[in-house]
Amino acid sequence: MDIRLRPTLQLDLSDGPLPRVHRVTDAVLEGDWIYTTFPRAGTSDYYTELPDQAWLFEFRDVDPRDLDALVSIVRLGQPVPVGPSTVPYSDLPVFTNESWQFYLARFAAERGREIDFAQPDWRVDDHGIRFHVDEIGVRVVLAQRAAQYAIAYSEGRLKEVAPDFPSRRNILAGDPLTSTSAIFDPDPELDAWEHFASLLNPALAAFPPHLHVEILGSPDLEVIRTRSTPEFDIGYPQATTYTVAMLQLALDLAADIEFQVCANEMCGRTFVRQRGWCVHGGHRTRGVRYCSSSCARAQYQREKRRRDNAARKHGAEQQT
Repeated sequence: MDIRLRPTLQLDLSDGPLPRVHRVTDAVLEGDWIYTTFPRAGTSDYYTELPDQAWLFEFRDVDPRDLDALVSIVRLGQPVPVGPSTVPYSDLPVFTNESWQFYLARFAAERGREIDFAQPDWRVDDHGIRFHVDEIGVRVVLAQRAAQYAIAYSEGRLKEVAPDFPSRRNILAGDPLTSTSAIFDPDPELDAWEHFASLLNPALAAFPPHLHVEILGSPDLEVIRTRSTPEFDIGYPQATTYTVAMLQLALDLAADIEFQVCANEMCGRTFVRQRGWCVHGGHRTRGVRYCSSSCARAQYQREKRRRDNAARKHGAEQQT
């Protein structure tokens, strides 16, 4: 059987800026909750852009067991869908409240925590808007799994990272880390593709074809509009850091990019574009060996110290 990747995006964002997310001005860990502060609605810094390749850098770097690291993910921007009529798992491969509570409770229990779903107001309390650490941890784990599939596909070894075949009970429970093809004859490559799609597509559903109306020329909004803040636009996508990171992954995959491995001997990160050299947020893709300018400088300094030490040693030997 021949299988060919046919990336299909419902929204053409390949040549323009990706949707921005609500900025988080502060995030504080209290127990199992991360309390956040957002800018006042209508201010010029209400939205922020997610860093390029966040799916390969920020999300892939995080240890989901490290609560401080999860706080750093929240500080990138709004991490979870929020709103009066918003489903908190709409970006995940979960489809019912029962499945979501089952999976999140199990995810938390595996890390020694409990979640009380009977609380009258899950999202807001006297301290403000909050996110449970395991809501963030789930998304980090799923983003890392999707990155694993994307890299394996580019290297022609997708079969090697196929998930373990789940039981039918787990399938019916809606476990987002399993794959439905287990009820059929096992096929590692098909199972990997199905699981990959099941992770990626719910996040991409946040960016369907839509009507986006920019509000221009209003004297009250002139300062906001000149700073390109879509706060008062009609139909602007309600993105989160997780959904935009997964969109970045999909766009890179659709562009048939080639992954590179950072030549810094202390790094070895897989990357697409080098961060840090270009102005205006640009990123180099050709003739680069390092994932970032900081990695390039660090390796240069390391090699320079070696050359200097070797020269001094050679000079000392010559004198003797």
